[in-house]
Amino acid sequence: MPPETSDEGDDRIGRALRALGQEGISGLDDLWQAMLAELSAKKHGAPASALAAPPDPAAGAVRTGDGVLVSSKKLVMEVYHDPAGNYSVCGYAERLRKSFGMIYLGLDKGAEYDAQSSKVNAAIQAISERDSFNLALRETRNVLASLSNPAAFEIQDVCDQVLAALCIIWFDLPDASAVLAGGFRPSNLLPPARCPGDFTAPSAYTFMPDPEFLVALTGQRLGHILKEDVTKFVSERRSPANPLQGVLSRAIFSAFPSTSDQDDIIARTIIGVMMGFLPTVEGNVIATVRAWQKDATFTALQQQLAGGAEPDLYLRACAVLKVPLKQAMQLNPVPNAVWRTAVKEHTLGDTNPVQVHPGDKVAIGIASATREDLANKITDVFAVFGGDRREHPHPTHACPGYAMAMGVLLGIIAGVMDPGPGGAHP
Repeated sequence: MPPETSDEGDDRIGRALRALGQEGISGLDDLWQAMLAELSAKKHGAPASALAAPPDPAAGAVRTGDGVLVSSKKLVMEVYHDPAGNYSVCGYAERLRKSFGMIYLGLDKGAEYDAQSSKVNAAIQAISERDSFNLALRETRNVLASLSNPAAFEIQDVCDQVLAALCIIWFDLPDASAVLAGGFRPSNLLPPARCPGDFTAPSAYTFMPDPEFLVALTGQRLGHILKEDVTKFVSERRSPANPLQGVLSRAIFSAFPSTSDQDDIIARTIIGVMMGFLPTVEGNVIATVRAWQKDATFTALQQQLAGGAEPDLYLRACAVLKVPLKQAMQLNPVPNAVWRTAVKEHTLGDTNPVQVHPGDKVAIGIASATREDLANKITDVFAVFGGDRREHPHPTHACPGYAMAMGVLLGIIAGVMDPGPGGAHP
């Protein structure tokens, strides 16, 4: 199969962007695939499927037009851990500055990273899988209760409403003033900002190895809107008469001095933490539920969940849903690739090592790594989250919200399968 031409790639990207506008986060996978096709055609000279296909165990890393593509699980995790300091997230920093602004996601390991991230990451890690499951289950059931037929739910709409409700609980946003609740629509390119809809494009722009022009433009534009509106929220919530309620908004405020000149970095940090949470959770739950709805999987798992003897629904959901959920994420992870910038001359790989030069873009093939595990009957989604923060030492940018995210994923899925009294059951 020959690589796409530039015109073909641009047309595919245009279709994907239109789908994103029409379908919200459910179009994210098409957008990622379109962008990877463009990356392949313009930079690699090979089909984009190479970024997601099961890797050749003898390779694992190959040189591309502007750097290196890492595809094996072993090398993906090696780049994440980076014990020799060979890689930097400085490229994230450059894109963040063009969107909503710099935060610790764009900083490498060091004193400044620790100063900005320690309190915030600790607060995120303190949210347990069980607690987030219970909240997501409750909010999902609340959404379904408003439907005339809960069994006829549309997972996109459910996710938009549930995630907005969870963000109010944890971040005090959306507040119906500075930031509104809502999914992505073309009208989102105008203020006010919307949650969760406005967080997808800035995330894609920051983390995609090579976003095309329209993705970059949308990510920058929505980042600017978020920055302006969340900064307004921050200034309003400094008043003692309007205290914060969210555990994460309070943690972010307390991480920086209580002076108005810190409003800017507080706003940037709130946006960044929400950006790290929302697109990944929504993308994976929608991809999973829609895939299961296409065959008998959803109904089969729903029946298993309903027929389980365990009275604790969280424990029952873990037993019935967790492994199938992780396997679905391994097959089609969101995101399916991220990237780093090489800062040192070094070799990558053992059998057929690739020489890596300072300035090389190192594309990290998450999908190829997770699919390798899936083919080997290994259930593991930590590649989707940048590594396992429970390890010692752990990758600097391993997601502190792994437990929180998995709880929400399980809670939403359990909620649509078991809407509670009055809901539809198998």
